[in-house]
Amino acid sequence: MKTLYIILLTVLITSAISSCTKGRIEDQATDSLTISTDTAEVTIKVFQSDENFKANFSSFYSGYLNLSDAFVASDVSKIIQAAGELNNSLSSIETSSLDNAAQESWKANSTEIEIALHEIGTSKDLEIQRIAFSTISNHFYELIQAFGIKNQKAYYSYCPMAFDDKGGYWISSKAEIRNPYFGDKMLTCGVVKAELN
Repeated sequence: MKTLYIILLTVLITSAISSCTKGRIEDQATDSLTISTDTAEVTIKVFQSDENFKANFSSFYSGYLNLSDAFVASDVSKIIQAAGELNNSLSSIETSSLDNAAQESWKANSTEIEIALHEIGTSKDLEIQRIAFSTISNHFYELIQAFGIKNQKAYYSYCPMAFDDKGGYWISSKAEIRNPYFGDKMLTCGVVKAELN
């Protein structure tokens, strides 16, 4: 009888531990999203975030759009100003509510964005600034896919002629093409590759 009691107790404890562990794993689990680009397929993890993070991230998106508009206008002084404002917006995003995997993803992409913003802010060469903007756009795209943006439209647009026909992507709030890599020279050159959200 004592042996049966010990077996039942062991089964109950094991079941409880398994149940608790399973709950924690499911709480932290993320979905994955596979994205096809012109050159490769990339798998991006999709993370959960709280309302405060989403609101700040949406504000960053608005700053990104201002920077893109400055590139469309080919106005170096506005580009530098918008890059500084975007950098301030990026540094104000609080990530402590994110789990470890989400924080790692955020850090990897936001660090590259910070470096590119610094390059834009310290250069007066429009072409160098546009290359840095392309880097920002690529990493911002990954962040949008990983975290989503709250109550806003986003379009992933592509210009095949940018950077000596190597191509360049950017994010837009409208399906209408306004090319930040050529400005007035080729304002409508490009195509929407995807609607994000």
